[in-house]
Amino acid sequence: MVAKAVSAGEAVSLITDGATITVSGIGGTMYPETVMAALEARFLAEGHPQGLF
Repeated sequence: MVAKAVSAGEAVSLITDGATITVSGIGGTMYPETVMAALEARFLAEGHPQGLF
């Protein structure tokens, strides 16, 4: 398997309405702030994804 890196915007574009997502860090650190900011920006701009768990 070949590892592939994508931008935060590309990653959140794959999240569909009603999806279940998880976020984690190490001991309360290393929170994926860039990804969560991209998710928020997409929601504010498009209204999607919604109904996340």
